[in-house]
Amino acid sequence: MIRGNKGLWICSRPHGEPRHYRHEMAARAWEWFDNDADELDDLLDRCRVHHVKIRTEWFELLQSGAKPCEIRKNDRGYEIGDRIVLHEITATADGDKPTGRELVRRISLVVETEGIAEGYCLLCFEDPEEES
Repeated sequence: MIRGNKGLWICSRPHGEPRHYRHEMAARAWEWFDNDADELDDLLDRCRVHHVKIRTEWFELLQSGAKPCEIRKNDRGYEIGDRIVLHEITATADGDKPTGRELVRRISLVVETEGIAEGYCLLCFEDPEEES
């Protein structure tokens, strides 16, 4: 099993055509002869949610669509299809304070490559309201 250049997991069984999955767990399930791996991939799309903080200037760029990606520390095992809830924070003299605003996005691409510091990744987003 390998991760393809579009972030999908590519896996196969002996004498079978390669299959593509958004989640590593579903790809491993397929390799282990679980014929419900497609359903698992869809289920994982609906249930993995990450809650993270984001400063106002970046929040507004994401909200407007001017910034479709974000570089983040990959300490959560982000995968394509995961939901991410970005909670806006603002800096004050007493430290960061939540504003109460949030954005929900679907992760459409996860990139870990040269040029991005080790342990970090580039996350690209889609608005889940615009999914077909």
